[in-house]
Amino acid sequence: MKRFLGALKVLVLVVMVVGLTGCGTLHINRIVTGTECLTREDCIRDLGLDRQPANPDIVFVVEPLLMKEKGKAPIGWASPISSTNYGYVELCVAKALREEFKNAKIVFDDKDANMPFVRIKLHDIAQQATYPFGGYVRINYDLIINGKTHSLYAKSGTAIAVTFQQHMRDHYPRTCQILAKQVRETLENKGIAVPATLNLPVPETQQIGTKIIKTEE
Repeated sequence: MKRFLGALKVLVLVVMVVGLTGCGTLHINRIVTGTECLTREDCIRDLGLDRQPANPDIVFVVEPLLMKEKGKAPIGWASPISSTNYGYVELCVAKALREEFKNAKIVFDDKDANMPFVRIKLHDIAQQATYPFGGYVRINYDLIINGKTHSLYAKSGTAIAVTFQQHMRDHYPRTCQILAKQVRETLENKGIAVPATLNLPVPETQQIGTKIIKTEE
């Protein structure tokens, strides 16, 4: 009985600690910037996205997407021990594009493009836990090139994480990097070569979802 009570106390303590670490809001903008930026505009400046090249090789319009939801439990429901992930996904995508494409102009509205552009339409993002302790981040989006729509997804590899917060910190930027690499691959498949910059390698824990779900003429 004493052993049972001792184990029960440990279990209660673990649940309390995990529950507390999952409370509140996780500002995902700050994961991307590495700063304590308060507003979207502040985060844009911290990322250097307020400065654009004078003669860009390519222009991207990344449509904004606000994330404001908890991570999901394996059964698909919002987890009670997850923080609320709050922030603008387009900032993460824009940073990854800037790393992947050296001389790209990246804006968030058509009126700021001022020349032909490639559109990235972000549909949704999810942080999904899997059994027993793994999880991934997935972004569904459309890549629109010369009027043709490619429906794609970027998904991080499934990996173990102690808390939802730590998992998001690790996998959210990686998923955006995967998305940027998918954009390059798709452009190259269309015969559009754009010089790279850092050309960051994809970590082994990531998997690239390059399946084209649909293509619209």
